[in-house]
Amino acid sequence: MRSSRVIWMAGTTALVVSLVIVTSPPVLADGTADAWNDGATVGGSAEGQVTTGGEPAQPVSSKRSASRRPNPCNFSILDGEDAAAAEGFANSGWSSAKEGEGPGKWYRKVCTDEQGQSKGTVVWVADREAVDPMVLAEQAAERVAIPEPSANLNPSPAQNQIVNLATLLWIDPAQWQPVTTSASAAGVTANVAARPLRVEWDMGNGDTVTCEGPGTPYNPSTPDVTPDGACLYTYRRSSATAPSGAFTVTATAVWEVSLEAEGAPGGGSLGLSRRSTSFPIRVAEIQAVNQ
Repeated sequence: MRSSRVIWMAGTTALVVSLVIVTSPPVLADGTADAWNDGATVGGSAEGQVTTGGEPAQPVSSKRSASRRPNPCNFSILDGEDAAAAEGFANSGWSSAKEGEGPGKWYRKVCTDEQGQSKGTVVWVADREAVDPMVLAEQAAERVAIPEPSANLNPSPAQNQIVNLATLLWIDPAQWQPVTTSASAAGVTANVAARPLRVEWDMGNGDTVTCEGPGTPYNPSTPDVTPDGACLYTYRRSSATAPSGAFTVTATAVWEVSLEAEGAPGGGSLGLSRRSTSFPIRVAEIQAVNQ
């Protein structure tokens, strides 16, 4: 570290200040990634803090409503002759400051201690780091809903199911895909994913059916063909003696929720989430007449 007197030119005004030109310490991210699974929604949150030159930046409350807090150091970008002078000192070896790899800028950093004394240094900060050290950290949170299953039957619920005739069960295939969300703050990212695993069908008469997948939709062009991956159930008695003469069918989609953290410790399973849809159906019994 070397001391020198540097003349900073601003237009026609010359300002003489005493500066210590030093290499900027690494800009480090430190924070946490969190997530939640409340059954109906999944979400992730991230909170990070970046430390520059030994001075931690003050976090803001959220990325949507940022409010700056006081910082013990002020940073300002050096332009024109000032930036050239800083680069010249670094390249000549008059200081230990070095220009980093890739795009970046020279900054004038002025810190005030508890006694009110100010000290100025010149530092290099890469563009990939936060270029505004006053707002280097923030909290962020994102949430997304897990859809209720869009359940379908054939014969449809508007028609009677028939005793001893197989009922085809399925969930809208468009829903059978991961639901993801992420939140990022100051180099920390929380990636949350909910992936559908299976559908548990409560047929309303005490029986249940578990299908490892959404099932296969009914194809009216091939009514007599059982589709691949079909989820089927056959009623053995009518719903005539059930309350209101109907069974209540409930389709429950089971989702596995997980967190993947980037830039911070954490990650793993957040457990299972279940989303259900219920509706009434009637089951009729057809009597055959022998002649």
